[in-house]
Amino acid sequence: MKGRDNDMKHHESKVRSMDALGRILLPSKMRKHFGVGPKDSLEFFVDEGTIILKKLPTKKETIGDVFTGETEDLVEYMGKKVSRRTIKNLLTLAGIEMEE
Repeated sequence: MKGRDNDMKHHESKVRSMDALGRILLPSKMRKHFGVGPKDSLEFFVDEGTIILKKLPTKKETIGDVFTGETEDLVEYMGKKVSRRTIKNLLTLAGIEMEE
């Protein structure tokens, strides 16, 4: 996460035991660092024998443009929302001119 690199080392490790119901407590430092709170959804998947947790975006985080958060004049591309204004700005940044 931006601006939080000093809070946690890239490969910081913590050991936690699983309880009888299969629950594991995420350390508060990790929850704060990754913005994980009560009722947030976490995706579990396996990659080359390693269990990985990924915080899923909340509804609030996925409503608008992935770059600016704008909520008007959106189009969806590959499951992500982008405003037409952002698309125009990206085209300009890339040096691509479009006719209106």
